[in-house]
Amino acid sequence: MTLWQIRAGKKDEARFLDASEIDIGFSVAIDASALASQEALKAMIEERWPPSRPGSIAHAASQVWTFAHEMQRGDHVVVPLIDSPLCHVGEITGPYRFDANASDHRHIRAVLWVARNIPRPQFDDDIPNAFIRQTIRRIDLPDAERRARETAEAWAASPDALADELLLAPAFLRDVELLLEDKPQVIFQGPPGTGKTYVARKLAERLAGSPERVRIVQFHPSYAYEDFVQGFRPTLRDGQAGFALRDGPLLDMAERARRAPDEKHFLIIDEINRGNLAKVFGELYFLLEYRDAGMRLQYSDAEFSLPANLYVIGTMNTADRSIALVDLALRRRFHFCEFHPDQPPIEGLLGRWLERNAPGMAWIADIVERANAKLPDRRGAAIGPTWFMKQSGLDEETARLVWEHNVLPYVEEQLYGEPDRRAEFGLDRLRREARGEPEAPAAAERD
Repeated sequence: MTLWQIRAGKKDEARFLDASEIDIGFSVAIDASALASQEALKAMIEERWPPSRPGSIAHAASQVWTFAHEMQRGDHVVVPLIDSPLCHVGEITGPYRFDANASDHRHIRAVLWVARNIPRPQFDDDIPNAFIRQTIRRIDLPDAERRARETAEAWAASPDALADELLLAPAFLRDVELLLEDKPQVIFQGPPGTGKTYVARKLAERLAGSPERVRIVQFHPSYAYEDFVQGFRPTLRDGQAGFALRDGPLLDMAERARRAPDEKHFLIIDEINRGNLAKVFGELYFLLEYRDAGMRLQYSDAEFSLPANLYVIGTMNTADRSIALVDLALRRRFHFCEFHPDQPPIEGLLGRWLERNAPGMAWIADIVERANAKLPDRRGAAIGPTWFMKQSGLDEETARLVWEHNVLPYVEEQLYGEPDRRAEFGLDRLRREARGEPEAPAAAERD
């Protein structure tokens, strides 16, 4: 197997990960798979596009031919990130594909990413030293493919990899893991846009070892015990209407965990406080605390208990004032982890993300911090960082759209009864304040 270097443009680095593929942006609208040789490809390029500079056609033909014919399924690619000491490593899993409808980046290969954001010092020194500013390059070093693959696999399995991916302190993730071992139920609580659900899912998948052992459900006011635990459902059998007893996600995950006692299983309950918790959980209040005990459920005569290897992570929105607080009976059965923009682990998250993904947009972090300082509930209802953490890229236009159509409506909810204060949160006004510029005339102000 071979190790290849693939260079991506700054905006393409995130797109590679999102699409699970790599592509090259040479403006060569020719399907290289239909040609018999590199010379034939070069001749066709010359016929259609006269050279703009000496050697450009030969270089384009060589790069596209290598991408289409020399890179093989099972080879690995390393993607050194621009202006960053990090790399992605993935395995090529599909054949060359040509997209005739694309305006650019027509040459595509499917990739399974082994690990992302690997610090270059994790590799043997000779591998990063072989990187050059060329779109495609074979890394001709002894055992380069095996060494890069093993480095990527070791990084992916380490707690530091998830912390780096989430841009959170490794100590926080280790604390959550310890809390789960002490009491296998935790709740992440904080305002919207702080990444509670995303972190819960990513952490659960790493601790479980597979997304197949993670299930997510969302509570809402009409969610009931019969939906979550067990209940009768309408059925039609042989043309006759009736009811059948069906297990909900809690019993389903408990059974999966019981069948595989050496593996961790996770049930994530999103917006846990939007449900009537006493009604939804029923006798589970007892079972959550006493995992080694059993009791009969409402609709079954069989004794039931929660297996020790089933973990529960809930998320709770602290900004929704229409939701009652979690009752004390449930609260003492969970550990609580705070997700607030003004304290770890979320403090500074937007700035770290912008530094890595959109360094020219660093001013957004200052604007969000300034706006949060003006909110009446600057802790429980702050503007979260994930409003702006768009993996496809963040620019001035996108930031303005997010601010005007997501952030401002959210702010207006927090300013109920104070409509005159909306102008304080105009994006242009906040940017001027951050730069120390004088206030613009009211007529020129733009929300």
